[in-house]
Amino acid sequence: MLDPLMQDFDAQRRGILVALAAMQPRKLVAYLIEAFFHEGSSTGTKLEALDVLVAASAELSGRNPPGGKMVKEPKPHLLTEQRRSTFDRAPAAAADTGRVSVEKTRRWGYRRSRPAVPTRNAFAEVSREMFFPLTRGLIVGGHFELFSHPDASQLVSQLLLALSALAECSQNCEGSTALALELLACSWPLRLSSDAAVRRSALVALTVCLLNVPIDRLSGSDVENIADFVQQCKDTDPDAGCRGAAMELTRAGHALC
Repeated sequence: MLDPLMQDFDAQRRGILVALAAMQPRKLVAYLIEAFFHEGSSTGTKLEALDVLVAASAELSGRNPPGGKMVKEPKPHLLTEQRRSTFDRAPAAAADTGRVSVEKTRRWGYRRSRPAVPTRNAFAEVSREMFFPLTRGLIVGGHFELFSHPDASQLVSQLLLALSALAECSQNCEGSTALALELLACSWPLRLSSDAAVRRSALVALTVCLLNVPIDRLSGSDVENIADFVQQCKDTDPDAGCRGAAMELTRAGHALC
């Protein structure tokens, strides 16, 4: 019979690695990147390294609170209890006027939320040294490229998704635009991959790029090329997942496409 303590070993091991990477990011980042590119590492080990890097970046950036539960603030009431009681006590003759005032207040404040409280993004300290070394896996003919690996499809697609997650976690960091532009350069050639999983990941990466690159950093030809590609993908890509990802890309860059 399997020892109960061993049943959750993988989950506990991952949790420990994520915690260590969050506490000592520079040491663990270097170790995990080396494990990802090491020739002797299995595909599972490489994917685990990416998973821990992404989880640690989310922890450092504050996008993933401890325990993995996203804490949502309660929605502010459109009308306070005091204002409600005031209208309740209003004379019947003024009831209609009261309802009009309430309706105007509701429309004016509809779906408004409290301003976000600025927080320090600890991921900023290691974002570049985590992101840029990983891009070596997407350089065709480079020493660390993954395209000749037996599991190239899985590794390339997962690496693109990991880089997209890292770029998202750096949104309010200095230099986040540089990460997004590098992601654009890495993902753009892979949009035409013969492998559907790689194309889907490339579309996700392009979506993240459009959400994080200022429009003035893209040339007119860049915008036109992206718009043309997205339309072609929606119309002709044989993979339903790619067509769906192209729709998301259209929504993200509706001003471009």
